[in-house]
Amino acid sequence: PVICYGLRTDFRTRLFPGAQRLLELADSIEEVKVTCQYCNRKAIFNMRLIDGEPVGEGEQIQLGGNESYAPVCHGCYEDRLPGVIGPPRRG
Repeated sequence: PVICYGLRTDFRTRLFPGAQRLLELADSIEEVKVTCQYCNRKAIFNMRLIDGEPVGEGEQIQLGGNESYAPVCHGCYEDRLPGVIGPPRRG
């Protein structure tokens, strides 16, 4: 078996190309449960933070630790970054 661990999406909720391909080929997926930093519901997004404030723009990949990203649920993401989640890109 091949075992992989990583993020599915970037801070704008877009799939990473490598993650997308792994998901397409996977026989099974085991999800690591993470809770929202703000409300403790299931976190499904990674919110990028700059100086502690959420941002919706920038390069797809930016290295950083706990000070740069926060796990958040859909509701808290939308509350703090309205309009960032949109239809998926084509092509």
